[in-house]
Amino acid sequence: KPSNIMIDVTGKPVVMDFGLAKHLDEQSLSIDGKLLGTPAYMSPEQAKGESRIVDTASDIYSLGVVLYELLTGELPFRGTTQMVLGQVIHDDPPNPRKLRGDIPQDLETITMKCLAKEPHHRYLKVEELILDLTRWLDGSPISARPAGRVERTWRWAKRKPKLAALTLLVMLGLVLDSSLLAWALHEREGNENGIRREKARQAEQDSVDPELHELMKAWPSLPSGIKEDIHRRAKQSLSRPSIAKPPSTKKSRTR
Repeated sequence: KPSNIMIDVTGKPVVMDFGLAKHLDEQSLSIDGKLLGTPAYMSPEQAKGESRIVDTASDIYSLGVVLYELLTGELPFRGTTQMVLGQVIHDDPPNPRKLRGDIPQDLETITMKCLAKEPHHRYLKVEELILDLTRWLDGSPISARPAGRVERTWRWAKRKPKLAALTLLVMLGLVLDSSLLAWALHEREGNENGIRREKARQAEQDSVDPELHELMKAWPSLPSGIKEDIHRRAKQSLSRPSIAKPPSTKKSRTR
């Protein structure tokens, strides 16, 4: 944390606390049941009390917290001790650029890589972090890359499997509801179209039937030329593809 980093007369930073309470023989990171360290600067594995996997990656996380605070003027997480421990383990901090829009994108990427929940997603060595910071100062491309949306979602799902499963069920329910609604609307529209077509067909039949009835009564006395003309027109009408479709207003008026 910042209070453990001092600047000597030459301007060189010096770390004053190397975690003397920590033993390398896999003893617990606690004294009398209390976690060692300041919660806001602890890595997720430290917050979980997983002493066996606390290594350089934890130091890189703590350096990331310091860098985050230098850039934004705020800690990644705030609250009571229990709240901060829970956030360190489960939540991602706000992106620095959301707190200060003038922070360079590459510096944000470097910082967020240090603060990754899983140790293997951070810089593997302090030298790698130093190299990326040096590249940024020189205006060269950095090695770190911001996590994409799919990767962030996957990491979140791994940290919170129950909530992810519940969210998935809700989303599936919404998709099914939308599909059922679309199907119901389609069926309703199809039924309404069918009713309209039947009404149009019936109306056309009602208008034709009286004429057909009169024609049948007069048929025997009609000249052969008129009969041939009627046959020809009937064949032409039956051969039209649109005969099964409801006629338009203009056609029905001109017939």
